[in-house]
Amino acid sequence: MRDLGIYALGAQLARGFISFCGALNLALQPWLYRQLGNLDGPDAIRTLVFKIAYIVTFLCIAALLFYLALSLAVPIYFTPRYQLALVYFPWLMAAGLCEALYAIVSGPQIFHLRKTILSLSGIFNLLCTAVLVAILARNDGPVGAAMGMFFGRLIQLVLGTVMTGYTLIVNETARNSMPISDTLK
Repeated sequence: MRDLGIYALGAQLARGFISFCGALNLALQPWLYRQLGNLDGPDAIRTLVFKIAYIVTFLCIAALLFYLALSLAVPIYFTPRYQLALVYFPWLMAAGLCEALYAIVSGPQIFHLRKTILSLSGIFNLLCTAVLVAILARNDGPVGAAMGMFFGRLIQLVLGTVMTGYTLIVNETARNSMPISDTLK
């Protein structure tokens, strides 16, 4: 039971970064939808992909800085018993980072009303994460549960990124009636 309180502290520490990512995502959505509405060819897609890559890079750097800051602050503000939360924190924060990145890369899915893909992705993520958490928690306890959350979110991010790339290519191909092979160049 003691581990539960320490795990909860790790989750709350990670929540600070997750909240930051959520606010950033809400701020970026109108911009992203304007960009998606103005795509007019493969060059515009490439430009948008690079802009999203900059945002992803910014979030990864912000995550690293947040982790370093809390790694320094937790020993100052918490007793040694609660410092154990730092064992769970990186896994839970990385899971939150993957969730935030998925929210950004899934923007084109939302814009193009790919409700089925989004729904199936959510169901798959739920099942995948539940299985991973169960397996890893059995082997590694609460740390395994945190790891399971991260790996489940990472799988969702990778699949979401692939599906978003496919959606952008298919929509651009349909808009310009060009062969998909020309869009991929």
